[in-house]
Amino acid sequence: MHRLLEESKRIKVQADRILKESGIIEILKDYGEIKIGGSYPLDVMLRPDLDFFVVREKHDYEKLINIVSKLIASKYFYEVNTVNQLDLKTSEWQVNLKGFYLAVKCEIDGVIWKIDIWLITPEYDKTTELTEHFMKLLQQEIDDLKRIAILEIKDAMRQGEKYIKGVDGGLIYGAVLESGVSDVEDFKKFLQSRK
Repeated sequence: MHRLLEESKRIKVQADRILKESGIIEILKDYGEIKIGGSYPLDVMLRPDLDFFVVREKHDYEKLINIVSKLIASKYFYEVNTVNQLDLKTSEWQVNLKGFYLAVKCEIDGVIWKIDIWLITPEYDKTTELTEHFMKLLQQEIDDLKRIAILEIKDAMRQGEKYIKGVDGGLIYGAVLESGVSDVEDFKKFLQSRK
């Protein structure tokens, strides 16, 4: 098995433990419909992070407070941060999402995990739609060649905990699954063609 597939599988086992042990799904479902986006459902994890999107017709500040309280009370997460991205007029963040954002951290086997949680309304539920689109494209593949290409590009584009400027998971997934990019060199050409 390719080394990055093995690494991805190892990281996903830890993610599965978090989902099972932390009770985070139970805590979040009180707010709305829970969707997991990004690398977890695509089975291309290289970093210890999870992305949750919790969709509700209308924001509820009291439910947000309740969620934060439950996350802290669980004692599973050693850090819980919140940002009211709903009411900010300007932000240092370059995101197109409006809602409440939570960043929680926990430790599994000596590895620090960061979990991003967006509490959003349906008009901002595009990220999970994109993940579902990429999942369908990946499921059409007979082998793991596309998954390996994604993992190799993700590995090459890492800069600390994040990707190099201008690169994110969605861009990598789209390049491989929609534009036929097959390796790191192809991806670099793909990036150049976008300038």
